[in-house]
Amino acid sequence: LNLGYTVDCVIPSEFLTKQVAEKLGNKSKIYNCGFEKVDVSKKYDLIIFSESFQYVKMTESLQKTVDMLRPGGYLLICDFFRKEGPEKSPLGGGHSWENFQVAMSSSSLKLIRDLDITNETAPTIDLMDQFGREVLKPMTEMSGGYLYDSYPNIMRFFYWKFKKRLKKIQHIYLSGEVNEANFKKFKTYHLLLYQRI
Repeated sequence: LNLGYTVDCVIPSEFLTKQVAEKLGNKSKIYNCGFEKVDVSKKYDLIIFSESFQYVKMTESLQKTVDMLRPGGYLLICDFFRKEGPEKSPLGGGHSWENFQVAMSSSSLKLIRDLDITNETAPTIDLMDQFGREVLKPMTEMSGGYLYDSYPNIMRFFYWKFKKRLKKIQHIYLSGEVNEANFKKFKTYHLLLYQRI
């Protein structure tokens, strides 16, 4: 925006939409919905998915992107994808890299650049793991112990009601399995530039 470009934003979160709207005012059109629901009558020179492609419906969103791009327009994706394999990944998220390749091969988007940045991004997963083990785990154990001592009936009900969700959160953030090595093993992170032909 500061460089004079016209920029539209897609933000599914109502809270984030409000924050961005307060910051940008009427400088930008903000679509408060998922990408799949954005009005396609407008044409763009560039559509960017910055760590957000994993959250859209792949086939539907790629077709929508083609419809929204001007001829010669660009699609830029910077995100991680799931590698196929016999083992189950401890890390969730990401579209299948194999399925993505198949979808792109049948689209009217031509690959201009594929930069694999897995090795450069993987160390951040260790930072997240360290934060979970050294900050979140002690904090949850301490506060959980206090609340259980002070409100045993409420906490028993809470643990029973949210057992599945709590177990999932604990596995993701506190198990130690979400680390750099597993990220490299099960994920591949790419910066991808395509052009509509």
